[in-house]
Amino acid sequence: MKWYGTIGFDRPVEKVKGVSDHEFTERQYYGDVITLSSRWQNTEHVNNDLKLNVKISVMADPFIYEFFPYMKYVEYMGHKWCIVEITPNRPRIELMLGGLYNGQ
Repeated sequence: MKWYGTIGFDRPVEKVKGVSDHEFTERQYYGDVITLSSRWQNTEHVNNDLKLNVKISVMADPFIYEFFPYMKYVEYMGHKWCIVEITPNRPRIELMLGGLYNGQ
């Protein structure tokens, strides 16, 4: 299945000489969904949390290879999902998705 969507990066930037800050960047990518399943996970919440077992293989560019350690989420099916595993496999990069992204 084909995929097109947003990947969010929380990357460090030097705003003032010697002082680092973070800049949040969203970029659009094309890819393929190569694994697709989900499961309910028991938590301390009243309702169980949905966890995805979705692996997306993305056609990478120089930006994604430079900043892949700072990837935070992938937008998939209208929601932002945490990236729980990253596998660089040139010229692509594979991203395993987990639970919903909560902004951290």
